[in-house]
Amino acid sequence: MHDIEDYRLGETDRVVKLEKRNDNVLIINHMAKQCHKNLDIISRELDPLVFDTEEFADAVKYLVLRQRRAQIRIIVFDPVTIVKRGHRLLDISGRLSSFIEIRKAHPSFYEYNECLMVADEMGYIHRMNGERFEGTANFKDRRKSAEFLNEFEEIWQQATPDPNFRKVML
Repeated sequence: MHDIEDYRLGETDRVVKLEKRNDNVLIINHMAKQCHKNLDIISRELDPLVFDTEEFADAVKYLVLRQRRAQIRIIVFDPVTIVKRGHRLLDISGRLSSFIEIRKAHPSFYEYNECLMVADEMGYIHRMNGERFEGTANFKDRRKSAEFLNEFEEIWQQATPDPNFRKVML
C-alpha cells in the first residue's frame, strides 16, 4: 500500500487493495477523519477489530462536533452481540443520537455478509466477505460509491431501530 497520508477524500482516485486487519484500520480511520457530511456503514457485528478503535471513535466524534448537519447511519445484523460485547460507537451514539442512527437489518437481508463504509458519497471501503480483511477502497469514486449507497439505501429502508440499542443509550 502507498503512503496512507497521500490519500485525500474526494481527490485520490486510486483503488487500494486491502489484505490485512491493519490495512483496514488505517484506511477506515484515515477516510473517516476526512469525512465532512455523511458516513454510512454496513457491518454484521460492527466489526470490533476495525470500528471499535479509539481513533475511529474520535474521528466520528470530530465529524459530528464540527459539522452540525453530519449524518452517520449504521446497519448491523446482530445487535445483541454488539451490546453484550460493548462498543465505542454505541456510547457515542447514545450521547449524539441526533447525528448517529444504528438500525438492525431486516431478516430478508441476513444472507448479506459484506462490510461497507461510504464517506461523503465519494469514498468507499468494501469487503465482499465481512469476516475477512480482503477488500478494496477508493477515496474518490463517485460512481462506485453511488452503487454502494443504492445497496445501502435498499437495506436501510427496511432496517429498524433495535430496542437493545435504546437500553445502552439510557
